[in-house]
Amino acid sequence: MAKMRISPELKKLIEKYRCVKDTEGMSPAKVYKLVGENENLY
Repeated sequence: MAKMRISPELKKLIEKYRCVKDTEGMSPAKVYKLVGENENLY
């Protein structure tokens, strides 16, 4: 997987998400739902 440059906001969100006990895995749908449709995070 290629390394991507991500914004500090998104990095924080990922760190926060990683701490969440997660039984379904990191599915793209869940991540998208978590992030919402906030385009400026990308």
